[in-house]
Amino acid sequence: MSRRPSPLLALPLLFLLPACSAEEPETQEPVNICENFDTPYDDIKVGLTKPGDGATVQIELVTLSPAEPAEDVENVWTVKLMDMSDAPMPGATITGVLPYMPDHGHGAQEPPTAGATSAAGEVEIQNLRFHMPGVWTVTFDVEESQTVTDAVTFGVCIGS
Repeated sequence: MSRRPSPLLALPLLFLLPACSAEEPETQEPVNICENFDTPYDDIKVGLTKPGDGATVQIELVTLSPAEPAEDVENVWTVKLMDMSDAPMPGATITGVLPYMPDHGHGAQEPPTAGATSAAGEVEIQNLRFHMPGVWTVTFDVEESQTVTDAVTFGVCIGS
């Protein structure tokens, strides 16, 4: 006659199984999808200043709403137009704002609008919308009394 082990002897082992099989969740670093694109981008934040292609104008980011550029919402930026010696350019105007995805070859679905230039050289940009993640460029065309024209471009990472 063979004797079978009692099922009660295996009970303590059942309590050990969950402890042995539980895995610690892996902490994952946030993924920056913009690293997969060829287009360079800037660390967009208040105070960032970029010179124009013609080195006659520079633009400083004064306010950003939301604080970090975001997808599928209205981004509102206030920018300051300055000459190359950091003096405000109250007589300058932004004649165009072009959001564009160079790696995809398309622009935004809706055009942004630029307000009037204040005495301090500041302009509010409304309806700046990034409708998909990736690297965008935002180019500001600036003109002052038909003698100064320049273009200033910021690279923007959406979805990092």
